[in-house]
Amino acid sequence: VRVNAVAPGPTDTPLLAEDSPWRAPEYLATLPTGRLTRPDEVALCAAFLLDDGTFCVGETLNPNSGAVI
Repeated sequence: VRVNAVAPGPTDTPLLAEDSPWRAPEYLATLPTGRLTRPDEVALCAAFLLDDGTFCVGETLNPNSGAVI
């Protein structure tokens, strides 16, 4: 049995309010990518972990634009 997880950080979706502190230019400037994670990037992480050829077991991927390294 493979058990993996995806735990994204703040993601650029309509659920994240426009006035959220995560959208503040001061916060975005601290990120290596300079922007929030996109939903398609979170989906790519999930797809990677679901692939039959994936060797990952017991892993948690954190797509977060470098907020937590």
